[in-house]
Amino acid sequence: MGFISTIILIFLLFLVIKTMFFSTTFISLNDLTNFADMCENDDFSSSINKKCENIILIYWLLLASFFFSLFSVLTLYPFFKMNKPK
Repeated sequence: MGFISTIILIFLLFLVIKTMFFSTTFISLNDLTNFADMCENDDFSSSINKKCENIILIYWLLLASFFFSLFSVLTLYPFFKMNKPK
């Protein structure tokens, strides 16, 4: 299970990089920290633009990557800690 979660972690990090740098809207690290300034409007009926959608997607991918990295460490640590039989 640990190797599967590691593969999913690598895939999620690939998606983060793809979304940040290789999408139609370039998203810098500064954009990730200034989400409230860029994307919050008083008019709730307007749709969110593509850049804000990508920022939200990156937030969710980073959150999922954190949980999969935690799960990978917890499941793979005993595997690498086992002593080899002599």
